[in-house]
Parts: sequence; C-alpha cells; structure tokens
Amino acid sequence: QLLRPPIPLYVPNLLCYARIILSLISIYTASLVSVSDRPFNYLLSTAFLWIVAAGLDHIDGKIARRYNQCSDLGVLLDIIADNVLRSCSWIACVVSFTATVVKEQKVTSTACMFPVLVVTLISMEWMTMLSTQLLAMRRDASHWKEIPSSAGESTTPWFIERIFRNNFCNILGIVTIYGSMACGMVHFLHLQRDVLIEALPRIRVLLDISRWIAYVGRSLAFLAELWFCFDYLRLVVKLDKSKNKNQDIC
Repeated sequence: QLLRPPIPLYVPNLLCYARIILSLISIYTASLVSVSDRPFNYLLSTAFLWIVAAGLDHIDGKIARRYNQCSDLGVLLDIIADNVLRSCSWIACVVSFTATVVKEQKVTSTACMFPVLVVTLISMEWMTMLSTQLLAMRRDASHWKEIPSSAGESTTPWFIERIFRNNFCNILGIVTIYGSMACGMVHFLHLQRDVLIEALPRIRVLLDISRWIAYVGRSLAFLAELWFCFDYLRLVVKLDKSKNKNQDIC
C-alpha cells in the first residue's frame, strides 16, 4: 500500500498552488501587452494562463474524490485560488487601462473611477470568501454552497435560491458563475480589442456577446456577494444580542 502524502501535498492541493502561481504570472504577461512590439503573443500567453488555471479548477475536485484526497485545506485552497485568479484578471485590466491612459495622455473621470471599481470588486470577493466560510462554520454547513439552504427559505432571497438551484446548473446560475469568473478576463480582452481583432478579425462579435453576458453575470454575482456579507453581519449582530441578553440574566 502506498504511503499517504501529507495533506498539503495532496494532488488537488498541488494543483491549487499551481493555479495561484499561473494567475500571478498572468499579471506579468498582461503588463507586457501594452509595451511589447509583439502584443498579440503576450495577449495570447495571458489568456492561455487563465484558461489553464480555470481548467485545473475543473479537475482538482474530481481528482480529490477519485483518489480520496478531499480535505478542508483543499476546499479553502480551491476558494483562494479562484479569488486569486479573479483578482489577477482585474489587476491586469487596471494595468492595461493605465497604460492606455498614459499613452494617450487623457486623464478623465472614467480613468479615475475604473481603479476604484476594480478595488471594490476585488474587496467584495475577498469579504464574501470570509463571510461564507464563517457562515458555513456557524451553520454546520459542509460547504459554502450549502449556506442558502441552511439559512432557510424565509431568509434567502428568491434570486439567490435561483442562482444556487441544482448546484448552479440553471441559466441564472451559469450566467452568474461565468460572470464571476470570467468578467475580468473578458474585459481585459476588450481593453486590448484592437490587438485581438487585428489578429482575429472574426472574433469581434463573439467578444462583444461574451463581454455583455459577463457584465450581467458579474452584476448578479455582486448582488449575491452583498447578500452573503449582509447575512453574516446579521448573524454577528444576532449573536451579540444573544450574548448581551445572557449577560443581563447573569
């Protein structure tokens, strides 16, 4: 019988480490798109890194179940790797956007607001990660995806239930997950659309369609993130009231 590796060295966990590294490298390749004399090559490299990182996310869970290497650390690493990938894609957008503003020497209100929007989105994603993990522990849910059902139908908004229905296997859920994961990536391609369309002219329509679907999905994801954060804060207030009440009784 083969010796079981330490939990941090489980194959799915190693894949999560790889996803994080690939995501961080993508910021470097994305920064070279605007300054290189071969922008399409670096654009393609960035997109390739994101596709590989997202693809590894699809198989790490299957490997964990197949080889009995599921762990709480793996669940946490999977969420962290997802957030790092999304954050890196948005950072790449800021790098690309800033390079364009500097190149054109046009500082507008949009140029000032876009980084603020990106910081808001990234912050919300990490706050949601914290809220969902703490909610899952408080409600004895084995996974953050079980939080809406554990909260009870009376406290869960209808659109949250629709998004989570059948483990996201519905139109609203698919659009939300797509927007949450791919919006930064697709927007980065949009910011570099001149480079992309020059090499691939026929991709113009596909890029626009995928971009607007991603915007809708990211908006739905943002609403869901607000609800998770609000739900956790509501739970904290409830626990504080209960604690104060017990102290008053004592």
